Amino acid sequence: MFVCEEMSKRNRPRIWTLEYRKLDEQGLLWKCIGILLVGGVLVYFQVLFFDFLRWDDPANVSNNPYIKSPSLSGVIHFWQNAYWNLYIPLIYTLYSISAGISHVFFPEASHPSGLNPGVFHGLNLFLHLLNSILVLRLFRDLLSYERGSTYSDNWHYLAPLFGTLVFLLHPIQVETVAWISATKDLTYTFFGLLAIQNYLFFLNKRKVDEGERKERKRGSEFGTYVISLLCFSLALLSKPSAVCIPLFVLVLSYFGLKRPLKETATFLFPWLIICLPLIIYTKIQQPSSDIEYIADVWLRPLIALDSISFYLYKILFPLKLSAVYERSPQFIVESGQVYWTGLPALVLFLIGLVFWKRREFRIACVGILLLYVGLLPVSGLIPFRYQDYSTVADHYLYFPLIGFCLLVAWITMAFSQLKAVRLVVVLFCCLIAIRTSFSLRNWKDDEVFADFLLRYNRNSYVGLNVLGYQQMSKHEYEEAYKSLKKSLSIKPQSDSARKDFGALLFRMNRYDEAIEYFKQLSLEQPKNAEWRKNLGVLYYRKKMVNEAISSYLDAISINPNYGEVYQNLGFIYFNAKKPMKALNMYMKALSLGHVNPNVLNMIGVIYLRNKREREAIPYFERALRMDPSLQGVRSNLKLAVHMLGKKN
Repeated sequence: MFVCEEMSKRNRPRIWTLEYRKLDEQGLLWKCIGILLVGGVLVYFQVLFFDFLRWDDPANVSNNPYIKSPSLSGVIHFWQNAYWNLYIPLIYTLYSISAGISHVFFPEASHPSGLNPGVFHGLNLFLHLLNSILVLRLFRDLLSYERGSTYSDNWHYLAPLFGTLVFLLHPIQVETVAWISATKDLTYTFFGLLAIQNYLFFLNKRKVDEGERKERKRGSEFGTYVISLLCFSLALLSKPSAVCIPLFVLVLSYFGLKRPLKETATFLFPWLIICLPLIIYTKIQQPSSDIEYIADVWLRPLIALDSISFYLYKILFPLKLSAVYERSPQFIVESGQVYWTGLPALVLFLIGLVFWKRREFRIACVGILLLYVGLLPVSGLIPFRYQDYSTVADHYLYFPLIGFCLLVAWITMAFSQLKAVRLVVVLFCCLIAIRTSFSLRNWKDDEVFADFLLRYNRNSYVGLNVLGYQQMSKHEYEEAYKSLKKSLSIKPQSDSARKDFGALLFRMNRYDEAIEYFKQLSLEQPKNAEWRKNLGVLYYRKKMVNEAISSYLDAISINPNYGEVYQNLGFIYFNAKKPMKALNMYMKALSLGHVNPNVLNMIGVIYLRNKREREAIPYFERALRMDPSLQGVRSNLKLAVHMLGKKN
């Protein structure tokens, strides 16, 4: 534990140093952990019954062929390739494990994907609880003090607890916990906290007396350093935003623990070396040319201050939250807000500078600086793709919120003798817990989620898009047409709304209109393989086979790893009495991880028709393991077994 030194004879907050003292009140610590676990489960348990949302969940999980049918080859694929323009193989490995658990323990899941969303929500909740325990440990170490302090021992532990409760229960954390696609934020925070704590422990070991160091193995302290480096690497493999963690460590080490800058830079240099390849690879996967609007360089600091001010407001007054704020750089620049909305963030930063040299306020200043540093990668200083929707999002605040919570813990300890402060802190924790409990319900399913978005902004193009898709799923085609048309009128470049509108035209049997629509989209976005694939589907529905094949081949030329296109080509060749060509297409789809019962069944059928029953049987069996309700596949399997028996 990192303990503090006496600052003066007056009663005032104390600053921590690297002196180590053995914890002797484990009982109270375990009680604090118990409070976190019980409180977290009571507030968040309802997420276990929530569904997948159409907001990124299909691409990441429910429609992801590598996740729907998890396999070792699928996991290897994620480690060898970026997926959806992000290289986060650790997250997709966790998703694959969760999918395997779902198939084993919930084989009859009602969701069309065959997966139980509760397993994935359970993973998020589990990670959030673990992160809260790690935050408690970090705060407890940073706010430690010597025996003989005027503060009571109980309040010494309660101050970190209240700071951690804010992290655990704040309504702005709802999005990260309740949204399956936010697992990456939870995971990189988990490994980031492990990296930070191991690094601080490494610094603590280096502080011991030279004589004491000789009595133990010289490499032990560097073993702790290597562990911190490994945890940081895992954080980077969870989300690129983890590049802010070295800055977190810099703030704690140099500004907080007052370690020499040269020593801090030396030990953080390997961390920066690890960051560099991932930063370059991520930029290659997400080039600036894919971003609709890029602000001028001189405007970006103002955009960053605007986003930080926005977050400060939502932290202090979490009354009107949303999944999509639609606060894009283009909006705040064209509206003129960018020139004044960043003032609160700037003022808070200047206040921190003024009080920085006053030692009793240093922890508070460290907390403010951690908040700012954690937000740097997603503040808008460097353009990123989500800015097409908004610069700000609640899940971006998950890790940086640690800085604000440290500030809460410091206030609780610094003014612990004032009963009013204790009352305010306790009341704030109770209010945010109640608010969070009610806010969670907005993430239950697509229907509730769409209503949630439209309550925040009735002209939300994302909300209208989700509503239109929900109406289309219920066969309310006229209402869906109006919703999607309105969504596209607000945001014509929305690929999600474009895709759904085309699908709606298809369902309404307006094939000619749909073909012209996707032709136009293909001209606007010549590198979008999905538009070509959709054209192929429409052409085949109109029995224009040659045009369908041509469109599918165009899609493959754009994206050679498009498994669904190979499956569709296999279907065309099979119906055209070209079984070996069809088999090649189906096998290609399978090799790309596009595994589903239909592909497996068709491979089995082709083998069966070519009197290769022994090769057909494993594919039928595999298809039935994925979906035991398929009677046609079961009949094919019986026929193959019967024919093989007659041969034998």
